[in-house]
Amino acid sequence: MAGTTMAGTTMAGTTMAGTTMAGTTMAGTTMAGTTMAGTTMAGTTMAGTTMAGTTMAGTTMAGTTMAGTTMAGTTMAGTTIAGGWHYHGWHYHDYHYHDWHYHSYHMIVGYLNNK
Repeated sequence: MAGTTMAGTTMAGTTMAGTTMAGTTMAGTTMAGTTMAGTTMAGTTMAGTTMAGTTMAGTTMAGTTMAGTTMAGTTMAGTTIAGGWHYHGWHYHDYHYHDWHYHSYHMIVGYLNNK
């Protein structure tokens, strides 16, 4: 966790095995009962974010902004959220995200293939 700022952060009962969090800001963040095994979060901002009971195994979140986002009881296994996409209510930049599951797998694949 080199160069990481974690001011006012609660991480009770959290497992972060083999996790890289270089240059990450996690101000005012709650991560209770969260598993983040083998996760890379380089250059990520997670201000005012709640991640209670969340599993993020093998997940890459490089250059991603997740300000004021709630991810309670969410599974993000093997998911990539790269390129600094930002959260707008219940929509992600350029595509829909519903109940923390991709609204349309084919929409995502098409979007990524056209980047």
